[in-house]
Amino acid sequence: MTLGPGLTCTSSSHSSALPRPSGPVLQQLFALFPPGLLFPKLFLLRFAAVSHLPEFYSDFSLLRQFLLPELESLTFDVPSSVPTYEVEQLLGALPAEASGLRHLSITTDNGLSACRFIVPKLPKLNRLAIGGIDVGLTRQNITNIQHSRCLQTLALHLHGPFDTENQLSGNMPLELSALKELYLFSTPLQICTSFLLQVSTPQLSDIHITYFEAAIPAELTAFFESLRTSCQTFASLETISMFDRSPDRWWKPDSHRQLHSHIFRPLLKFRRLSIVDFDDIGKYCLDDAFIEDAAVAWPYLRVLKFATLKHSVGEVTFTAMLSLASRCKLLRTLRLTFDATHFPRLPYSPDGNRELWTTQPTLRELHVGHSKVSAASRFPRFLAVLFPGLAVLSREDMSLDSADGIAWRELRTSWTQLMIYRQMFPDMENTWRADLLQPRP
Repeated sequence: MTLGPGLTCTSSSHSSALPRPSGPVLQQLFALFPPGLLFPKLFLLRFAAVSHLPEFYSDFSLLRQFLLPELESLTFDVPSSVPTYEVEQLLGALPAEASGLRHLSITTDNGLSACRFIVPKLPKLNRLAIGGIDVGLTRQNITNIQHSRCLQTLALHLHGPFDTENQLSGNMPLELSALKELYLFSTPLQICTSFLLQVSTPQLSDIHITYFEAAIPAELTAFFESLRTSCQTFASLETISMFDRSPDRWWKPDSHRQLHSHIFRPLLKFRRLSIVDFDDIGKYCLDDAFIEDAAVAWPYLRVLKFATLKHSVGEVTFTAMLSLASRCKLLRTLRLTFDATHFPRLPYSPDGNRELWTTQPTLRELHVGHSKVSAASRFPRFLAVLFPGLAVLSREDMSLDSADGIAWRELRTSWTQLMIYRQMFPDMENTWRADLLQPRP
């Protein structure tokens, strides 16, 4: 399981990529010389290198023999056969026997329910990843995690039923003062919301959310509000990504999944956002006002994705898309559904004349989602003129034999040809610009 950059929880299922020492030889060696004597300067341990061997499957206690004050990075798996008290004993020993720990990563066997343990107080900890923690112990664990005042990266896979009364009880938030990166995994999104309501994260720059039960609009609204409450330093947050991995997201009724612009508006408070990535979290029903406001609120935007495989149109126009993509000068990747069936409404210069948006050479990838595109919009020419660096133009899969599929293929071919002409004959751009500025009926 990968819980974020540098936070791969290694379990026995990944052991094929690790060295394969001889189990019987190691068994004899450890009988003569404890690991602490064999490796007195050990600073990084991925215990799966030993625990995957048949001779050590059930010997979880061996892990404790590797603990040293010099140990800085520890990754281990909790097998389903290990009693909870053994896990508690090991964790309880960490502050004294591995006091130098900076990175700790714990995961559980596939299918194992959440571990009911408390994270120990480890003052030097910089990164913590736990791949299975009981939501009922969240508050106690946050209290202990607070003692890791250098903690910058936290990844938690929260298990268990969501209890509204206990998990949204209005307790005073606990501050994780140094935290910069937060990765949360849960079944219902409400568990992530509950976690955010229990913490204050003044330095948070990156948040990544993955959930496995489709969320309704009200739950997403509550989540974004909780993020605004938890991360009140609006100038710190730079990245937000959300992924719905629920198996039933394909057949949920659209009426239960419609996400209108007002749901995302709390994010406009975060003025340093550079990556905004939503993957299949619902059916987006955005409008021009939100897109225009986003262009103003997020001047550092590099990636903006509203991705969904379900058909989604909304009310965003080609005009708003061009305005956003040209005004956000750092934007490299845009994934957005819009209506490009009509010629866009051009902006006006201060002297009252119509003009084109400024050229934006940074845009490299444009995914138009489920956009409706027709030749009347002059879609290929606008892209060729305004985005000379565009290299990838795509949309959601459609039948190549359908009318829409044939039309899209023709428009994309036209854009490709225009980009080739632009390279071969740079002066052609002036002709294209003049054509786009011609009065339209």
